[in-house]
Amino acid sequence: MLLLTPGPAIAQDYMEGFLSDINQEITSFKCDFKSCLQGLRKEITAVGDRVDDLEHTVDLWAEDQEA
Repeated sequence: MLLLTPGPAIAQDYMEGFLSDINQEITSFKCDFKSCLQGLRKEITAVGDRVDDLEHTVDLWAEDQEA
């Protein structure tokens, strides 16, 4: 009787493919996460710039009130 079972090479190919798929998912997640962080960093910088502008405006207003 001849049994057809997957040999070690087939199992290794399957595992390599499986690990490759997982690696691609992780890489994709890292890219998406990095892109998200970059966008968030830009938003935080923009808010910081607005706060700086507001502080400057308040300083100018205070100087006008003192004059």
